[in-house]
Amino acid sequence: STVPTDLALPAQSTDTAPAGTIDAAHVASLSLDPRLLRDQLDLKGGCTGVQGSPAQSRCELLAIADLYAFSVIPPQVEATLWAALAQDPNLVDIGQTRDRVGREGVGISLELPDSGPERLILIIDPKTGHLLGREDLLLGGGRELGITTPAIIAFTAYVSSGWTY
Repeated sequence: STVPTDLALPAQSTDTAPAGTIDAAHVASLSLDPRLLRDQLDLKGGCTGVQGSPAQSRCELLAIADLYAFSVIPPQVEATLWAALAQDPNLVDIGQTRDRVGREGVGISLELPDSGPERLILIIDPKTGHLLGREDLLLGGGRELGITTPAIIAFTAYVSSGWTY
């Protein structure tokens, strides 16, 4: 994954949630044991996939992306998230890559052959442990949609995370 030099970056957005709509205590309640944390992610994400299946892995990746979308993640929890994912045999370390705003990171991917086929990628900053971004790639079946595959069908770049007072 590289950022084309002629890519016009999309408009940025800020997600704001009204008070009381996000459970801020949820992140603080997450276990620092990788196995227990995966169970908590499964419960929060409503995962119904068979343990060890790609569907289960997809659900956990999406649950992690949701955590980052709505929470500031403490370093200890980040470390546990990545330790939990390191135990997942369905995930592949794709090595050094760049996110959609050009930052260097390490990519972790999940292939979903029955879903399009599709590839989900999380890009992590190896120095800080922060999630830099997420990409969803359609690897086939684009003809019906009028697109050439492989194609990036969605991405998110996390450029900052913090508390406001």
